[in-house]
Amino acid sequence: MSFGDVRKALDAYAAYLDSIGCPSPRRLRPGLSEAQAQEAAHGLGLTLPEDALAIWTWHDGEGAAADFPALCLGGRGGFFNTLRFPSLKVAFRVAEYAASYCEVAEAASTGDPQSLMLEDIGKDFVSYVDLDGPGAPARLWDVPFMVDRGHPVYTVDCRDRGDLDALCRKTTEFGFSDPCGLGVAQVIERHLEDLRSQVSDGELEVDSYGVLRCVPQG
Repeated sequence: MSFGDVRKALDAYAAYLDSIGCPSPRRLRPGLSEAQAQEAAHGLGLTLPEDALAIWTWHDGEGAAADFPALCLGGRGGFFNTLRFPSLKVAFRVAEYAASYCEVAEAASTGDPQSLMLEDIGKDFVSYVDLDGPGAPARLWDVPFMVDRGHPVYTVDCRDRGDLDALCRKTTEFGFSDPCGLGVAQVIERHLEDLRSQVSDGELEVDSYGVLRCVPQG
């Protein structure tokens, strides 16, 4: 997916929320310039690929959750329904925390903070940075654009600046994730499809406070 595809998906998602009276789009912060986004990334030794730039140059997160991951609580108050849209600064902070958690956890069991034990592939240890399959540990370049309670949920792979179709990962448990086989635009489009379906089926509605809530069934 290109920069334009991601922007199109984000615009469509925001337009739908606005059409049903949800104020979430009005809580979005102004987007970063490309220079600002790359400067933040360079501080961690990264260069953002096109898909990641499309996200945070569109808007730099939502409301207070953009600055304080601890405020990324549950419920349906997030831009992505139950999930929050963090600022790039917070996204890096969450990514760093998740990666550090994995390093500490594995160091405790292997004695090597840069290795994971993988007996099932016939090796005692393998560098965790080379793991991309199911159950792989978080790496610093797995930058979340959807978070839940300060934990990464959907991340975009920011390892390769030349990657025009960066694939996403979905967290299975804190610090570990599976490849989902979807690009950023596809993840957002699926969230929009699910949201439309739940609203259309009467499972969700916007209450008097402008918050999406579950409608009691039966």
